[in-house]
Amino acid sequence: MKKYFLQMSKMLSLAAFVMIGLMTVVACGSDDDDNDNPAPTPTPTVSDLAGQWVVEYASNGSDATTGKSWTRIVESYLFRQDGTGYYESYLLDNQNLSIAEWTRDNCKFNYTISGNTVSITDETGDKWTLVYSAPASQQPQLTDEDGRVLAKANTTQQAMVDGLYNEWKTANNGGNDNLDNPEYADVAAFYEITSPDSDIKTLELTESGRYLITLRGGYKARNIKNTLPKGRFLRMARKTLTRNTVYGNVIEGKYTKKGDGTFELEGYGTVTITGSSDSAMSIEITTKDGTKLPPLTAQRTNQKPESDETTKLCRTWDLASIRMIIDMQGKNIYDKEYKMDELYKFGRDMYELNKKYFEWDLDDDDSAEAYENEWKEEMKDYPNTVTFTKAGTYLVTYNDNTLAVSTWSWINEKTGLLRYSWNYDNMDDGSEAGTVKVSYRGAQLAVQEDLDDQEMESRKTRANDDDDDWDDEEDYEDNFQTSMITYCNESK
Repeated sequence: MKKYFLQMSKMLSLAAFVMIGLMTVVACGSDDDDNDNPAPTPTPTVSDLAGQWVVEYASNGSDATTGKSWTRIVESYLFRQDGTGYYESYLLDNQNLSIAEWTRDNCKFNYTISGNTVSITDETGDKWTLVYSAPASQQPQLTDEDGRVLAKANTTQQAMVDGLYNEWKTANNGGNDNLDNPEYADVAAFYEITSPDSDIKTLELTESGRYLITLRGGYKARNIKNTLPKGRFLRMARKTLTRNTVYGNVIEGKYTKKGDGTFELEGYGTVTITGSSDSAMSIEITTKDGTKLPPLTAQRTNQKPESDETTKLCRTWDLASIRMIIDMQGKNIYDKEYKMDELYKFGRDMYELNKKYFEWDLDDDDSAEAYENEWKEEMKDYPNTVTFTKAGTYLVTYNDNTLAVSTWSWINEKTGLLRYSWNYDNMDDGSEAGTVKVSYRGAQLAVQEDLDDQEMESRKTRANDDDDDWDDEEDYEDNFQTSMITYCNESK
C-alpha cells in the first residue's frame, strides 16, 4: 500500500501525480559531515526505532484535473516496540495546506529488523525496506529506497504531522473516525420461514434498522443495469418498483423496536418473534390494516463470525462521493473525486479524455454537453445507499426508489477483500459476481472496484479494429485500466 502511494506520489496526485525535482531533503547532517565521519552499520533495537521519524522535502507538481499545486511533501513513520507502526504522507501547497495524503488510518504495517535493515510489510502485503545508520556526532537516521533520509521527529515536527492528520480527518469526516455499533446490532437476524403454506420465505432485520422480506414464488429479476460505467458492485439486479411495495418477490423498509421481540415494519405491519432455540422460532404478524396472520415457524440462520471488521462494515451507508481512476499504458491519465450531486460532471471530463486519447471512439454528434447530459440522466436512478449485513446480504437502493439485493462474503478479511454475487447460488458466477476491496477513510467506507462495463468492451473491440491502436484484446487490457472508489458515510 505504501509502495502504491510512493508510485502515486511520483505519477498521479489526485489526477496525475507528476513529481518534479524530488531533490531537497530536510534532515540532520550534510554531505561534508558524512564524508568526514563514515556511518557505521549498527543493528538497531526496537527501542532505537520506537517513536516518530519524519522527512520533509521540496517537490513541485500539480494536479492536471483540478489545477491544484504542491511545493513540498512530508512523510512520517511511527514505530512501536511491539513490531507494528504506520506510515503517512502529505502533499502540501505553498500555504501548507494538504491537497493529498496517505494517512495513518490507511497504511498500517508490521516490521522486522535484520542487521541495519528494517523490513516493513503493510496490511495489503506490500513490502519495502529502510536502512538504519548512526553517523558519528549525529542523530540516528533511516534512509528509504529512494534515498530520502528520515530523522527522529522533534516536538515541532510531531505537532506538524498531527496537525496535518487532524486537518485531513476533519475535512473528510467531521473529525470523527470512530464507528459505534449500529443501533440494532443486538437484534439483527435472518429468519428462514419453515411453515410450508406461508407466502413468506425469509425475514431479515438488519443492523441499521432495515427489514427485508422475501416472498415465495414470483421471480428474481436479473436485468443488470449496465449503461454508463458504475461498477458491477452497484448495478441493479433484483429490484422493487417502490420500497414497501411487492414487485417480484421483495419487500423492504425501515423498522423500529417496540418491545422485547416486537418490531414495527414501516409500510408492512408489526411482527413479534419468540422462541429460545434458533431452530424453533415463532413469528406472529399483524399487517398494517390490522389483520393478524396465522403464526409462522422459523429458524434463525447462522451469522458471520463476530469480528471488528465485520461489525464495522455491517450497517447502512449513504453514498457521499465517487473517485474515478484511469490508467493507460501504466501511466495515470485521470484521477478525480466527485461529490454525488456533482457526479454528472464526470461526463464532460470523459468527453475531453475521449477527445485526447480515443478520438476514433467519438461520433460526429458527440460533445461535452451531450456527455454531461447523459450523466445527468443517469443520476436519476443512480445508487444512494448500500447495506451490508452479518447474514451475508447486501442491499443497494437507488434514486428512482428501486432497490437490488445481493450476497457477499469475505475473501480476506484482514486486507478488506470481499466477494459479492447477484446470483445467490453461485459466488463465482463470472457474469454476476466480482471482488471489491473495502477500507476506511476516517469514518468513511471506501469500496474500490475495477470497472467492467459495455462501454469499455465496445471501446476494446473498436481498438482492435483500428490498425493505429493496440493489436489485440490482451494488449488493450494491459494498457488500459479503470477503477472506481465509492466513499460512503454511515446512514443516520
